[in-house]
Amino acid sequence: SSRRARSGLSLSLSLSLSALSHTLSGAPCPAQCSCTGTTVDCHGQGLRSVPRNIPRNAERLDLNANNLTKITKADFAGLRHLRVLQLMENKISTIERGAFQDLKELERLRLNRNNLAVFPELLFLGTTKLYRLLVLYSSIHKHDHDHLVVNLSLLHPELSCSLKLL
Repeated sequence: SSRRARSGLSLSLSLSLSALSHTLSGAPCPAQCSCTGTTVDCHGQGLRSVPRNIPRNAERLDLNANNLTKITKADFAGLRHLRVLQLMENKISTIERGAFQDLKELERLRLNRNNLAVFPELLFLGTTKLYRLLVLYSSIHKHDHDHLVVNLSLLHPELSCSLKLL
């Protein structure tokens, strides 16, 4: 009887732990990350690329302080509910054109402290809800900085854009 109770407790504990590693929609959480509701936290995990199995219902994604060097068109594909994307303190030097095109709900994007020198033309096309963009301490050339600000102003007149050149 006590053996059965321990077995039941063990099963219950396993199911509880399993439930914690899933988001509300039942989608699995990437192994290196923790998921709570619609927030996916992959902060400081030494990731070299964006995890492939980010839950589709994610609204907040923290990829700060990793070793990301490139953002591809496939990295955020299908994440239509994402509102906040944090990519600070990585080594990102390249963002492919179309990398943010599925992020229709994106409101805030943090790209500070990366190695970005240029942004692809029309990078933010389709992100009509974007109102906060931080790109501090990147190596954006003056010409590209001015071009980016003009393009963003035309696409998003209400955007609060913090671009600071080194």
